[in-house]
Amino acid sequence: MLTQRRVAKARVGLFALLWLTGTWLMASLAQESVPADQPIVSDLKQLLQTRPDIQAALVESLVKADWNAVTTLEAYFGYLNEAVTRIPRADSLLKDAVAFYYLINQSDALRKSEPFQQWVIRFVQDWGGFLDTPASLAQIQSFYADPHYRMDDYFVGPGGWQNYNQFFAREVKPGKRPVDGRCDEAVIVSPADSVFLGTWPIADDASIEAKGVRHSITALLQGGAYADAFKGGVFTHAFLNVNDYHRFHTPAAGKVLEQQVILGKMDLEVQRHPDTGEIEPLDPVGYQFTQARGLLI
Repeated sequence: MLTQRRVAKARVGLFALLWLTGTWLMASLAQESVPADQPIVSDLKQLLQTRPDIQAALVESLVKADWNAVTTLEAYFGYLNEAVTRIPRADSLLKDAVAFYYLINQSDALRKSEPFQQWVIRFVQDWGGFLDTPASLAQIQSFYADPHYRMDDYFVGPGGWQNYNQFFAREVKPGKRPVDGRCDEAVIVSPADSVFLGTWPIADDASIEAKGVRHSITALLQGGAYADAFKGGVFTHAFLNVNDYHRFHTPAAGKVLEQQVILGKMDLEVQRHPDTGEIEPLDPVGYQFTQARGLLI
C-alpha cells in the first residue's frame, strides 16, 4: 500500500512537472513568435502611455480613416512595424506614402500635437535610414518595368545604385533634359520635372493670399537677409510626383547667396476619392509654409 502511494505521488509529481514544463514551453514559444517592436514603434507606445489625449486623438483618426482594417492601436502598431522597413515598389510607392498620412490626418488635434508631429518626423527619418541600406533596393526591377519612370533617361554608374536613396537621387543622362534659351537671361527655366500649378502675387507685406488665407513669405524663408527682396514679386508652385526626376536645377544663372535646410513638419495633404475610394495626394498652396523644406537663394 505504501509503495502504491509512493508510485501515485510520483506519477502526480511527474504529471505536474510535465504540465509546468509544457506550459513554460508554450509560453516561451508564444513569446518567440511575437516579433519585437521596431524602436520607433516602442517610442510611440511610450508617448501614448504618458499622453492619453494623444492616444484618444490617434484612435479617433484611425477609426475615421477606416483604411485596410487599421482601425485599432494594435493594428496600427503592426502596420508601423512593417512600414518602417518597407521596400519601395514602383506600383505601390505612392499608395504607401499617402496611406501613412491618411491614417493620422483625420484628427485636427493630432495634426496640431507637437509631440506626435515630432514622432512623425522621427518615423520618416527612420524609414529614410532604411532606404540607405542595400536591402531597400530589392525591388529595383519594378521601376525598370514601369514606363512612367522612363529609366532610359538616367545614368547608372559602373557600380550601380547601392540603395534606394541613391536611385531616388538618380542623375539624368546628358541631352535628356535640354534647356531652352540657355544663353538668354530673359528666360526662366523650370527648376525641376514638375507640374506647374499656378502663380500668386506677393504683396508689399511679403505675403500671398491663397483660398482666403494669407501666408508669409518671410515665414516661408524663416526670415533671413533676403526675405524683403521678394516683396512685389511672384510666388510659383509646382508638384513633383514619385516617378519624376527629383534633382533641382537653378532656373536662371546667378550666384548662390544663401542655402539651408529649414526644419518643419513632415505632412502630406491626402483625401479618399469619393467614387473610387482610392487615397490620393492633394497639393494645395499653404502646407509648404510649415513643411520641412530646402532654401536656395
